[in-house]
Amino acid sequence: MSIERFLAVNLMLDLPLLALAARALHAFRWRNLLAAAALTQLWSVLAAVHPVPWRSPPLQLMLLAPTALLLIGRARWRRLGEAMLLLGAGGVLASGWAATLGLRAALGLRAALPAAGVVPALAMLLGVRRRVRERWEADFLLTCGGRSARFTALVDTGNQLREPLSGLPVLIAEDELLRPILPRGGFRSVAYGGVGGRGTLRCFRPEAIWCGRRRMPDAWVALSPAPLPGPCRAIAPCAFASHI
Repeated sequence: MSIERFLAVNLMLDLPLLALAARALHAFRWRNLLAAAALTQLWSVLAAVHPVPWRSPPLQLMLLAPTALLLIGRARWRRLGEAMLLLGAGGVLASGWAATLGLRAALGLRAALPAAGVVPALAMLLGVRRRVRERWEADFLLTCGGRSARFTALVDTGNQLREPLSGLPVLIAEDELLRPILPRGGFRSVAYGGVGGRGTLRCFRPEAIWCGRRRMPDAWVALSPAPLPGPCRAIAPCAFASHI
């Protein structure tokens, strides 16, 4: 097989898997996708020229970390583990497809065994993707009174909090995070309740909330006087999930 055909076949296998993982993590960027694909192409060439040690399982596992980091970007490094799991499951899935296609040329049991990896890999891939759909991180820009603040928020489908008078969804953020842009007045109170307890938070209506170039639905912002659990300092409402 010529080197051009070899690279083309590898690219046809790698790009869909990388794109699927990026979409599942809501981190799709063409620049990142092409950078990750270039790294996998480089490894494919090295593995073809020097099978030992480049085809060894330890080196294949080590390759997942830089590939995943290139794919999701440094801003989402906290999701590196999820990205590696998606890419690993996708790699097993791709090997299963390749083995299945090879059955035409070699009707033997050895070619069929790797194809059995399709079932657990697909189940793992879909399971992780469903969990990622429920909760993920995104970068937001909030404007209020001519000032703006950028922050990362956890988009949680469990956050169905609504401002009682307007019925609009509520984004919860730490008070200290947005203190420089807070308005002087116009605050309301919103009640919350859950396993952690019950209480009220003061909230305000920002001019707009953006995620990249997409404007989010109108929402109120509730201020938490205490640090929020987890790595993020803000929790976006489930109403934002379909707009990211």
